[in-house]
Amino acid sequence: PDFYLTSSPIVTVNWKADSGQKWTVPVGGGIGEIFHLGKLPVNSQIGAYYNVERPDYAANWQIRAQVQFMFPKRSGRGRPRVQQPAIAHAECARRSPT
Repeated sequence: PDFYLTSSPIVTVNWKADSGQKWTVPVGGGIGEIFHLGKLPVNSQIGAYYNVERPDYAANWQIRAQVQFMFPKRSGRGRPRVQQPAIAHAECARRSPT
């Protein structure tokens, strides 16, 4: 198995929100693994992010999971060439009680 470390936080801003309530800034990371389903290479990742800056109503933590099915395409010389992967990911945010 090919494991690796990953970090891909998604920073968001709501320009219409009140001052101090605009930004969500996550910090964190996770792990990924490349494996095969038969001959099909699959790239999967899972990570956790703490929102160091967030609006009052936003979650404290985020969990992100992603699965990529990679479909190699043969070039004219018979060598595989990787196409753009099909991506499916899900995010889950948890808000701590205040």
